[in-house]
Amino acid sequence: MNPINESGKKLEIELRDFLREKEIPFQRSGEGSDIGIDFRIHIEGRTLWVECANQNVGGSVVGIVTGK
Repeated sequence: MNPINESGKKLEIELRDFLREKEIPFQRSGEGSDIGIDFRIHIEGRTLWVECANQNVGGSVVGIVTGK
């Protein structure tokens, strides 16, 4: 695994552990999922979509995530 993917995977694990510790309901997209977003977090009747991505170059997060 390259260092960029390792960084994103590490963040996914840290977020998963945090959500479990705080008992915040969430769903994870599986490998090869059509959704393409790492987490769906359900809180206060809303769903937050979270993508864990490493940004090690200039540019906006929107440009980097939409280019995945």
